[in-house]
Amino acid sequence: MSEKLFLPRIADVVVRGLNFDLPFEHAAARFSQQEGTVVLLSGSDQDCARYHILAADPWLMLKGTGNTICIKVKDSAGCFVCHETDQDPFDLVDTLVKNFSFLDKRFSLPVAAGLFGYFAYDLKDRIEDLPQTCIGDGLPDICLYAPSVILIQDRKTRENRLCLPVFDRDKEQEDILAREESFINRLEQSWLPGFFRADNTRLISSFAEPEYLSAVSQIIEHLIQGDIYQANLSQRFETDFSGDAYALFLELFKKNPAPFFAFVQAGDHQVVSTSPERFLKVEGQAVETRPIKGTIARGETPEQ
Repeated sequence: MSEKLFLPRIADVVVRGLNFDLPFEHAAARFSQQEGTVVLLSGSDQDCARYHILAADPWLMLKGTGNTICIKVKDSAGCFVCHETDQDPFDLVDTLVKNFSFLDKRFSLPVAAGLFGYFAYDLKDRIEDLPQTCIGDGLPDICLYAPSVILIQDRKTRENRLCLPVFDRDKEQEDILAREESFINRLEQSWLPGFFRADNTRLISSFAEPEYLSAVSQIIEHLIQGDIYQANLSQRFETDFSGDAYALFLELFKKNPAPFFAFVQAGDHQVVSTSPERFLKVEGQAVETRPIKGTIARGETPEQ
């Protein structure tokens, strides 16, 4: 690191009730242009799709590509101080997560503080030696934010909870009240839906048709030989896009009957996700996954 990294310690989290008349996705729109904003929405009527979550106003930003990770931490004056490290990203995240671990047993909420963002596929190169099959896009391998305010809506009870981490450097209640007031003021600001344009007539695939058919044939042969039991043959489609990425996110949320949606405002890029399945949920000693692709019901007998 360029200098010793100092992380403020989270001593507690203040949780308050908050009433507002806006649809949650429109309330979150007030924060959609600020880097570090992460919006997690639930759709459909599945029991797992219960909460809407807005994480905003990060006090820590972490981005890394290759062997270099940049960590920005907000100091007591509200300015970000940058640190660089070549530490293993998983070890680094483990260290950061321990800063929140005591919170898990204190609140009956899906999250009260933590890290929001993404791990890119290319992060695999820090774990094992695998073929380089991805097309480089110049985006970070890891991008995480630690919010200083989290808004959670329970779709079942219609209750809203505002979570404000308390740092050991906070001046009693002054900083917490100022953060809460600032959040509510932004929530009350006027908002007009954004616009976007996507050229859906010109989708460019990373596969040419002969290459795609050849790959399918190879996978079928591998399955027959027993080399593999499952394969994910994917392709990337690219097209021109302009306008507000959050407007696209709202349109997909309105039209797609999926249980999980995610929006990440990463500053120089945005992630819009309408994922129809849960990858992993860890709660205490229980781990839950709800895959939908590549699965089939078990037979009633060993032969089936």
